[in-house]
Amino acid sequence: MTKLGKDLFLNLIPIGKIIKIFYEKNIILVKNFGDILEDLTPPFYAFILEEQPKKQKINEIIRIQKNHSKNLLKILEIFQRHKHYELFYETYEPLHIFGNLLFCIEENLLENTKQFYYYHLKDKKVFDTKNEWIGRVKDYLESSAHGILNIQLEKPPYKEILVPFIDKYCKIEYTHVNSLKKIDKIIVYHWEYFLET
Repeated sequence: MTKLGKDLFLNLIPIGKIIKIFYEKNIILVKNFGDILEDLTPPFYAFILEEQPKKQKINEIIRIQKNHSKNLLKILEIFQRHKHYELFYETYEPLHIFGNLLFCIEENLLENTKQFYYYHLKDKKVFDTKNEWIGRVKDYLESSAHGILNIQLEKPPYKEILVPFIDKYCKIEYTHVNSLKKIDKIIVYHWEYFLET
């Protein structure tokens, strides 16, 4: 049984919506959120919850999970079936459904991947090279060559700009929270250039 604690629940990542559960086969049919499942390597632990945990609900969720460990799954195999995924699981107790969203622990994602997901970047503060706040990340897009940040400026001219998410234009600064590495802020070089693009 994996340890249940505040740090764990603060780092749960939504990976899909449960479409159907085949209890007799220990298979969950999941609609994938983005492509996170492709970067997960079984075995790993997953949780079934009603919604994304929020800080003010952490203690309540921990209490629920301690009383209902049936929501904790160990995913053993993943099979892609057209638009959905089949996840073969095992449980320590008969499965009890508390919600229809499937979450994994962020640390389950491959450590050697350099790919970023929307949840990594959403609402992150963006600064210029003088360390002055200029806006927030509104969206993260993928192109065939690289990612693109959609930044909502919080200073004149208060518009959205698209910035290639590459080393030439962006730098990520990290912070450590309870030994976990997190994105603290994003620095954009020459952001004024992208006002006209």
